[in-house]
Amino acid sequence: MTVACSGQPISWLALERYQLDELGAEARSAVEAHLAACPACRGCLERIRADGELALPPLPLPAQPARPAPRLAWLRWAVPALGALAAACLLWLAPWAVTTLVPDELPGPRVALEGGALGLKGGELALDLVRERAGAIDPQPAGFAPGDRFRALVTCPPPAQPYVELVVYQDAQASFPGSAGQRLACGNQVALPGAFRLTGAGEAHVCVVLSEDALARAALEPGLPGDLLGQAACVRLPPSP
Repeated sequence: MTVACSGQPISWLALERYQLDELGAEARSAVEAHLAACPACRGCLERIRADGELALPPLPLPAQPARPAPRLAWLRWAVPALGALAAACLLWLAPWAVTTLVPDELPGPRVALEGGALGLKGGELALDLVRERAGAIDPQPAGFAPGDRFRALVTCPPPAQPYVELVVYQDAQASFPGSAGQRLACGNQVALPGAFRLTGAGEAHVCVVLSEDALARAALEPGLPGDLLGQAACVRLPPSP
């Protein structure tokens, strides 16, 4: 049986505040006067008191949105970035991948120059090496040993004076025995300044490259670019006793 409130009903919130002793003296006196004459509101207050004495179960933790592990979160942006970087690297490396030569594909010691190349009106580019070993001179060495000294002789048709670069490929590295940015007055077996030794253990490929402009050595380090094939000559020197 539902008991109707006598007089002006008191809100549930006001009854809760009364129970928590949050009302001022005047408001508290008004609530108490009403409760004395109203069984319905006293019932509500008893319900509030009963609920307050219940042992509430622990609240479950709110569900957290799934988070990727830190590494996965890093990969989420790193993978696209690395993909873009790889694509950029491939674009940068593509010319070398296409034009760089492995040692077996390097040109030989005699190369026919194309007409008009480097201002040369046809002719031949040749590279000869002279070896000095313990005082003995060999004009056609077939190999090298520790302590051998070499001179490079270049033949190209005069009167051209191209830039010349001497590069040695050995043990997956490139070295440059001569001075950078030097010109060559073409002729028959013109000796390049200086002598050099081969200090590595593996087979060596000694190459001479002619060009209209001074070459950046960094461009030759991975191998001979394909666009220089027609103006380069190489001599293969395996290690020998």
